[in-house]
Amino acid sequence: MIADCFDTLGGVPAKVLADRMGCLKGGTVANVAIPIPDYVRFATHYRFVPDFCHPADPEPKGLVENLVGYAKTDLVLPDSDDLTRLNDACRTWCSELPKEIIEIVDDILPAHGPELVAKALVRAARFGRFRAADVRSILAIGTALIEPVAGGDNVAVALPAAEVRSFDAYRIENLA
Repeated sequence: MIADCFDTLGGVPAKVLADRMGCLKGGTVANVAIPIPDYVRFATHYRFVPDFCHPADPEPKGLVENLVGYAKTDLVLPDSDDLTRLNDACRTWCSELPKEIIEIVDDILPAHGPELVAKALVRAARFGRFRAADVRSILAIGTALIEPVAGGDNVAVALPAAEVRSFDAYRIENLA
């Protein structure tokens, strides 16, 4: 399945971050996942570094889960139990993603610069949106808006400086 992903993507990443799945993880030593020998041979063949999510670090898993959730909501599958037909629908959907990436790199990046596009991509990822149109919308309204936060977190808002007076200035005897 991973080799199929490489084929669909048209290349192999330098590092593959995987969940601590039993089919890839042989064991754990000092909280470090040790890959099974077959996975090491597979990684060596394709020349990538195998890596595993840390169990107490939700951020890498959260990013992957957001992408999976996005795929589930954006990918419209045919009503079928035929695995070949479902895989074909997934391949078609995946073939559209490079077009989005090309649009971001070729059109949006030169127009706005790497710093603004990077901020827009981070903001888009926080909202679980990964299309070029979403990045364009974020750039159109500005990336300096208040960032979304989880419920219960503190929200810090910078207010403009204003002239202040002491409470003594408002005493009745001082107002007359």
